[in-house]
Amino acid sequence: ACGATVCSFGAKCMDGRCLCPPCEQQPLSRVCGSNGVTYSNECELRLAACQQKEELEVEKRGPCEDECGSGDGSGSGDAIECERDSCRKYGGSWDEDMEDDRCVCDYTCGTVPQNLVCGSDGVAYANECELKKSRCEKRQDIYVASQGPCQGVPTLPSSSPELLHCSKTVYGCCPDNMTLALGVGSAGCPSTCHCNPYGSYGGSCDPSIGQCSCKPGVGGLKCDRCEPGFWNFRG
Repeated sequence: ACGATVCSFGAKCMDGRCLCPPCEQQPLSRVCGSNGVTYSNECELRLAACQQKEELEVEKRGPCEDECGSGDGSGSGDAIECERDSCRKYGGSWDEDMEDDRCVCDYTCGTVPQNLVCGSDGVAYANECELKKSRCEKRQDIYVASQGPCQGVPTLPSSSPELLHCSKTVYGCCPDNMTLALGVGSAGCPSTCHCNPYGSYGGSCDPSIGQCSCKPGVGGLKCDRCEPGFWNFRG
């Protein structure tokens, strides 16, 4: 117990708070989790379970078999389908017209105000958008471990050269006086986008088409439905 709180999912009571013990200088010994995700070692799996507050077990030693390129090579069609599913799983969009890398991580983070977050990979990001962009590009399960910078870790710079308060930008602030408006008449603001809060990031949307920024596996203009192959969406 930690005061009136019982620490769960492997968290330890430190300074009156339930915190997830970090993994320090752990050897590379990959394991496949019961969620189908490959982790660098068992400690990283336990850390992910703690941070995500879910039960995770080691399914087997070594990488998960469904990783692209680790199967029996039954055909290029299967490999492409695997790549496509992996791309979508980590928040990318699949572009059949691209010749080389068809997985597009289209995250426009330059207009997102700075709001430091610490990722589960131990990297501090300028905002959650930058974290999601990194998650997509690396195709790794990276989650927000805590708000604010990571202790003793430098912050990864934002793709924006200069971070301004929304009041000093071209279209000003949204009605909440915090979110950056992306067009005239509060275009792109959460109050006008009506994004599904469970399926979207931040509630902002593309000011021209109204497309919300959906979480991995979620689709639709308002991020209110599952993509093919995904289920159990909380709408």
